[in-house]
Amino acid sequence: MKALFSEKCEALMTAITTVLGSVPSYTKTHQQVIEGYAALKELALKTGFSRSMSDKVYLQRYLMSWGVIFKKEGDGVYIALLIQLHEGKEDELLDWPFTKEMNLSLIHPKTRQERHVGQKTSTAEDYKRHYCRPIGGSNIAVYFGPPRFQSSDIERDGYVEEDQLLLRLEVL
Repeated sequence: MKALFSEKCEALMTAITTVLGSVPSYTKTHQQVIEGYAALKELALKTGFSRSMSDKVYLQRYLMSWGVIFKKEGDGVYIALLIQLHEGKEDELLDWPFTKEMNLSLIHPKTRQERHVGQKTSTAEDYKRHYCRPIGGSNIAVYFGPPRFQSSDIERDGYVEEDQLLLRLEVL
């Protein structure tokens, strides 16, 4: 009897997990750790840029990947928000083009103090292809200009630890 009950519970949990996994999230925030900070910065210094992206996540019901671009500027490197929109399960219910404001935060590994940069999507004609509804795949990734983070500042202030950078994106 216990084995049958355990088997039924396991089947029920699998079904619940499957259903929940297929429902887009209404969450506004997602956190990730950027591994290999030094290598990403070095690659940007050598080639002009490098990037690190999350897996696909639902934020405010939009399916996206997000991360940061490391971009060479003079002798230094700045770090800016990078997003890519993907075709999602509820796209027909969402407003297009994507016009949500976003906050990118660095989280200090010891003090948990945060530094934020707010971002708005561009309404310029050149950028519309990045924010339109993706049909049959994904849009081209786009990064955001100022405001952004300077690598020298975040290193000096201790935001990089053990070659990692902790980030949070909030979609408003």
